[in-house]
Amino acid sequence: MDADLQDDPKEIPLLIEALGDSYDLVSGWKKKRHDSAIFTLPSRIANAITSKLTGLHIHDLNCGLKSIPKRGCKGIKNLR
Repeated sequence: MDADLQDDPKEIPLLIEALGDSYDLVSGWKKKRHDSAIFTLPSRIANAITSKLTGLHIHDLNCGLKSIPKRGCKGIKNLR
C-alpha cells in the first residue's frame, strides 16, 4: 500500500477475498487520482506501454495496493 493516502485501507478485505483459490495476484486501481497531470500522464503512458509489451491488461500497474497469497510470494522469491 502506498503512503500517499490515496488507497483506502477498507479495500484490503476485498482484495483478499478476490484472491480466492484461483489468482496469484490482485492489484488495486486508483480510479480517481488526486495527482496533477505531471504525474498521471506519465503513469498512463507507462501503463499503456507495459500492457502492450506484456499482454497484461491491468488498469493501474503503478498502484501499490496489491494482494499476493503466500504461494505467489514463493514464486517471486524463486525468480532471483
